[in-house]
Amino acid sequence: MAAQAVRSGIRGLRRKMLRRRLPEIVLGALALAGYVFYLNQQDARVQAHFEKSRREAPQTYLDELRVVRGFNAYLEAYAEIRGSGRFSDPAPEFLLGRWAVFDRPLRVDDRFSTTSCRNAVLVENGRLTLPDAPGAVPAEYWLSGDRVIIRTKDRQDEIIVRLIASGIYLHHLEFDRGDGRGIGYAYRCA
Repeated sequence: MAAQAVRSGIRGLRRKMLRRRLPEIVLGALALAGYVFYLNQQDARVQAHFEKSRREAPQTYLDELRVVRGFNAYLEAYAEIRGSGRFSDPAPEFLLGRWAVFDRPLRVDDRFSTTSCRNAVLVENGRLTLPDAPGAVPAEYWLSGDRVIIRTKDRQDEIIVRLIASGIYLHHLEFDRGDGRGIGYAYRCA
């Protein structure tokens, strides 16, 4: 009898607590539903912004995409927008400039650039200067995934450049000349 009275008292207490807390529970559920709705609206706005930016200002779109989603997502979009199924004279913008070549990878942060550019590769639109070459040679570039294939027009050499990204930055390049010399690790010159 006492146990039954205790159980009935607990049930009554639960009902009272539920009646008192019901408005709070309902308000909490409504707030959560409203927040989820708000997040969906914001996501739709961001998607619309990216689509509009992609159509009207592709370079701005690529820059924003790199910051939001990282360098690898940037590469995929860059290949779609700029075209990547063929060799072309203009080099990808992120590849342009001087790159110091080292025998082994360096343990450096993402924004590293070296001031020593003695053993450097110079990438220009339609031209490439290798460290051991007497001068620039005409070159064509082809972006394929996380690699750029460089074909020199005079010797018909193909150099495979693997793009090593870290977050939003292009950390370094891995040059493979395919002539048994191994891989060179290139870091941007300051």
